[in-house]
Amino acid sequence: MAKAKILLVEDNLLVSTAVQDILKDEGYDASICESGKTATESLSKDSFNLVLLDMMLPDANGRELLLKWKKDYPEILVIFMTAHGDIPTAVECLKAGAFDFLTKPVEKPLLLKTIQNALSHQTMAHQVTVPSLPSAKRTTRSLATLWPGHPSCSRRLIW
Repeated sequence: MAKAKILLVEDNLLVSTAVQDILKDEGYDASICESGKTATESLSKDSFNLVLLDMMLPDANGRELLLKWKKDYPEILVIFMTAHGDIPTAVECLKAGAFDFLTKPVEKPLLLKTIQNALSHQTMAHQVTVPSLPSAKRTTRSLATLWPGHPSCSRRLIW
């Protein structure tokens, strides 16, 4: 089974290459973008399972990018990985749809476990089905209509 495609949005070259090496060693397909603009362009051209996003980029604020991307790519999972984190900021980002919020420096086991959890969550959300009555007509509904704002709510349910 192919590993997930991860977009790493980080302006610090030392951090981005170190994280990319860790991800590649684990078999992930990891790409780096150094700005919000290049990350947004990458998301428009390619599909990614997950984005590791820094909060403070030279041209953008991570929370604002998250809000935009969740509108344009509702299925994308975003994990913040930032040195500019505090509890109110983390809560804001999670409410805005981030899967998790990690503060740098991030230990390798925690990073990998968080990524694994996010991808497992994504896989399970894709597999969620609600059994219908034999005589009932099956329809497809978005989870967003059932639980707006939750990270997995862009998935589709079979009713």
